[in-house]
Amino acid sequence: MIERFVITISQVHPKIFRRIFLSIRTCMRIRMITCMLACVLTGLFQTQIHAASIDGTTNPVWRTTHWTASNGNKATGFVKFLKGFDIPAGTSVTLETSESVDGTIDLNDSGKLILQRHLTLAPDARLTRGGIIDGRAHDIILEGNITIPTGKNLHITSTTAIDGNGNTLYLEPHASITVDNNVTLTLRNVRVKNTYNRFSNQIIHPVGNRTHIALQNVELALADDFTFYDGQLFIHDDVLVTGSSVFSYRSTQTSYICDAATLGFDKDTTFWYNPSSIDNHLMQMQSKTATMYFNGSKLFATYPGLRLSKGMLCLDNNVTLCGTTKSISTITPLSSPTDGKDQGADGANSVSWSPDGSQVAIGTSANPSTSETNITANYELRVYNFNDTTGTLTGAASADTASITINAVAWRPVGNYIAVGTAAWSGANEVRVYNLTGGTLSLQSSANLQEGWPYSGHRSALSVSWSPNGNYLAVGAQSGSFFNELRIYSFNGTTLSFVTSLDVGTAIANYNAFTVAWSPDNNYVAIGTAGGYNKEVRVYKFTGSALTNAVLIPIDLGTQVNTVSWNPDGSYLAVGTNARSGAEVLVYYFTGTALYPISGAQVELGTKVNAVSWSPDGTYIALGANAGLITQARIYEFTGGTLNFVTQIPSTLGVNVKSISWRHDGSYLAIGTAAGASAGELQIYGVNYLEQTPAQTFDNGIIFGDSSQAYGSGNLDVRVLAGAKVKVSGKVSYDNS
Repeated sequence: MIERFVITISQVHPKIFRRIFLSIRTCMRIRMITCMLACVLTGLFQTQIHAASIDGTTNPVWRTTHWTASNGNKATGFVKFLKGFDIPAGTSVTLETSESVDGTIDLNDSGKLILQRHLTLAPDARLTRGGIIDGRAHDIILEGNITIPTGKNLHITSTTAIDGNGNTLYLEPHASITVDNNVTLTLRNVRVKNTYNRFSNQIIHPVGNRTHIALQNVELALADDFTFYDGQLFIHDDVLVTGSSVFSYRSTQTSYICDAATLGFDKDTTFWYNPSSIDNHLMQMQSKTATMYFNGSKLFATYPGLRLSKGMLCLDNNVTLCGTTKSISTITPLSSPTDGKDQGADGANSVSWSPDGSQVAIGTSANPSTSETNITANYELRVYNFNDTTGTLTGAASADTASITINAVAWRPVGNYIAVGTAAWSGANEVRVYNLTGGTLSLQSSANLQEGWPYSGHRSALSVSWSPNGNYLAVGAQSGSFFNELRIYSFNGTTLSFVTSLDVGTAIANYNAFTVAWSPDNNYVAIGTAGGYNKEVRVYKFTGSALTNAVLIPIDLGTQVNTVSWNPDGSYLAVGTNARSGAEVLVYYFTGTALYPISGAQVELGTKVNAVSWSPDGTYIALGANAGLITQARIYEFTGGTLNFVTQIPSTLGVNVKSISWRHDGSYLAIGTAAGASAGELQIYGVNYLEQTPAQTFDNGIIFGDSSQAYGSGNLDVRVLAGAKVKVSGKVSYDNS
C-alpha cells in the first residue's frame, strides 16, 4: 500500500503536489497544538477540580508526585506511590495495590483508608497525622520503623494486623491506637515503644469488652505505666514487656497465653493483676505449653488475688511475688493558702490538669482582682506551671474572655488545647477553644450557643467535656425555649463544628444541663440536670452523628445534679447533688443499657456537692462541697461496691469547693474554691500512698494451680531457675492436684 501510494503521488503535477503538502503540514501542526492544549487543559481541570482514581490494572502507574485523593477515590492494580498520599478529613479512599508506599501519608485525623489488599510501607514512609484504618482483614507491613506523631491517634475499625518485620512502631507523647468493639488488632514481629501516655490515653485503647488485641513476637518497651482496661489479650509466640513500668490488667474479660506462647516480664517491670472484677482467673494459660516468665520483675495481685493454672511459671533472678494493694495514707497541702492565687470574689470555678501533668488551667469569674507574674489582672482564663520538686505554682499564661465569667474549663486529652464554657451574652461565643503555644493563649475556634435561638438573652455554657480521643466536645448549656441544652461539636485540631444537639428540658425555666461527662469508650455522654420536672441523671449514646436517649432508664432524684464522673473503665458513674433528704453522693453501675444504683455506695453529707472525681486507677472518689456539715473536701475508697471514708482534705480551702481534678498519675489533686478570707482559690495537694497487704489478699493471694480441674489438667509447673531469689509478700498458695 505504501509503494502504491508513493507512485500515485509522484504522478501528480508539481504545483498541485506542493499545495497538498503545505495543506497536510498545516493540518498536522494544528492537530499537534490542539493535542498539547487539550493535555494542558485536562491537567489543569483535574488539578483544580478533583483528583481522579488511579487505575493500574492495565498499565503500571508510577506516581512521582504526592497524591491528594478525593472522597471515594481508588488506587487499584500496579500503583507505586513514590511521594505518598493525602486523604482529606472526613473522606474515604480505597487502596487495592500490593506495591509499597514511599513518602508521607497524611490521614488528616479523620480520613479513612480502606484496604482491599495488604499495605506495605517502605522504609522512608512516614505518618504525619493519625486517622482511620479500615483494614478488612488485611495486613500493614513495615519495611522500616514508623512513628505515630505526638497527640495523634490511629483508629482501627475492622480486623487488621500490623506486621513489623522486626522494626519499631514508635508512639510519641500522647499518641495512641484505638481499636473498635468486635475488632481484632494483631501486632506481629514488632517492637512497640512509647514515650509518654496518660491513664486516659493509653498506647493501645480497646473501646469495649469485645475488642481483641493479639500480640505475636512483640516487645512492649514501656516508658510509663500501661493499663489494659477493656477487651481481651491473646499472646502468641514470644511477647516481652521491657522498661521500668507497670503493666496493669484491669479488664473484666478473660485473656489467654496461647499454646507454645510465652508472656515475659523483663528486669524492673511489674505485672499488676487488679481487674474491676472479683474473678481471679482472668489471665489464663491455654495449655501446658504456655508460659509466664518473670526475670528480675514483680508480680502483684490485689483483691481478689490471682490464680494461675495449666502452664508453666518461670522465675529468674530476683523476683517479687506480692499480694498487695496501695492505699492513701496522707494528703499534703503544697501550695500556700496565701500564695497570691486569689481569683476574685467568686474564686476558681473550674480546674483542669494538662495531659502531661505539668500545668493547671483554671476558669474564674469576671474581673478577678489579683495580678501575678506573667498573669494579667482581669483575665479569666489562666494557666499555671506546677513544679513537682518544689510543689509550687508559677504563672504561665492568661487570656481575657471580655470580662465574662468562665463556668468550665477542660484540657483536651491530646495537644495544648483548652475548652472553655462561658456565661456570655447574646451574640457572643459561649464555647471557645484556646491554643497554648510558647506561653501564649490564643483563641483557636469558638461556637455561638444562640444558633437556633430566636430571642435575645443570656445563654451560658455551664459545662464542657472532651471525648477521650479528643475528636468531640460535649457542652451542657442553660435552658430556654427552642434551645438544645446538650450539644456536640467536632474538633479537628483547627475548627469547632456543630454535630448534633438534644433538648433536655424544652420550655422549662432553669432546666439546665449543669454537668456533662464523656464516657471512657467515646460512646456515651452523661448529664446532670435540675429537679422537679424530669429525670436528673441521664446517659445518651453518641453514634458519631447523633445522640439517642432510648438506651437507658433515666434516674429521678428530685433535686439538682451538679456533677457526674465516670470511673476509668466506664462501668460506674458517680453523681453529686444538692442537699436533699438522702444521699448527696451516689454511684451507679452502668451496663450499657441501664443505670443501677449501688446501695452501699451512697453518702449523706447534708450539704451541696459541687464536684466528684474518680482517681485515675478507679480506686478513690474525691468530692468537693459547700461549707456545711462537713469539711469541704473528702476522699472515699470504692471497694466491693461500697464507698468507705478515707480522709478529709485539710481545711485550708476557704469557703466552698467548686471543682476537683486528679493529675493523671493520681499523685496530686488540684482544687478550685470560692473566695475565702485567707485562702487561695487554687490549691494543689499531694496524695501520699502506702503499700500494704490487707487481710483479703491473704484469703485469696496468688494461687498456683487449680485442683478442681479434672485429671490434673489445672496443675501449674512452677520453676525457680538456678540462682534465682524469690521474695514473697502476702500469701502464695499451691493448689495442684
